[in-house]
Amino acid sequence: MAHNEVGQEVPIAIEEAARQRACLGGVQYVYRDRDYGGRCPVASIGCRRATRFRGSNYESSKVSLGDGWVAFKSPSYMAPIILNGDAEKPDETLDALLRLTDSDAYAPQEDPWISQATADVDEAINALIDEFAELPYLHRVEHSLHVRLCALLCERPKRVVGGHFPVGDNLAVTQLVHKEWPETFARPEKGKRRGNFDVVVLSPKLLATCQTIEDFREGRLAAPFVVEIGLDYDVHHLANDARKLINSRPHRGYLVHFVRRKPRDPDSEQIISRLERRTTGICTAYVCIDDEGRTWQKRVTERDITEKIRENQRGA
Repeated sequence: MAHNEVGQEVPIAIEEAARQRACLGGVQYVYRDRDYGGRCPVASIGCRRATRFRGSNYESSKVSLGDGWVAFKSPSYMAPIILNGDAEKPDETLDALLRLTDSDAYAPQEDPWISQATADVDEAINALIDEFAELPYLHRVEHSLHVRLCALLCERPKRVVGGHFPVGDNLAVTQLVHKEWPETFARPEKGKRRGNFDVVVLSPKLLATCQTIEDFREGRLAAPFVVEIGLDYDVHHLANDARKLINSRPHRGYLVHFVRRKPRDPDSEQIISRLERRTTGICTAYVCIDDEGRTWQKRVTERDITEKIRENQRGA
């Protein structure tokens, strides 16, 4: 017989009932009623990943499998609707929203680490801005800029962002800086799927709230710092990156736009100059080396776009 996470042997009939209910993990999160090993049970029905309940409100989500055995459905679970022979997928935006509004959910504004980390993240992005302005072809493609930013974040002298930290209750060890982290909320234009942020910075306290390793692997933690970088893209791509940040509402989102040897675009510069003044929690940064070789830039900590005057220009 198979065993659940508590170490109980699960009868074959109950294992079959779990399969019929599409329980994630098979019988791992199937329990004898009210015997959950001294902690909250894990929801495994109607969700994209198994998730441990944080409070005592799980009884309303209980599903009987027979003979005193139960499993639990996600709080956002709705019975699947069959359309053209295919079951409609659970609403992951609703699921993410329920997590964020949970009474025990991580709150960046209550985390003292955030204020320390903000300076490190700002400084790292400013360093990337300055480096690109001096050496615009140091990186051929955008993904190389992502990797460089990750390195700059981990190299900050105070090492607030660098280092290794535990996930949940000794589930694993990870770093705070991650590339291709899933968006907090799905977007309609993505077909109700979550895309990925270019770079994020998690917090130690956020990682400590992680209930299962599946939550971490599926990127179900709402990153407090998120960065979107664009290289040589037009204003439409810039606007899509901005929408991504606005939709997920991170504690601090960064929109970074790099352009090489192209005319200045007034629409792009309007977004860069005004977005953070109109939208709470979003900062912008910009470098444009125009078709005449002049450099225009805005660092995260600056309000306006200005021309960067090089030393050889001053003496001209």
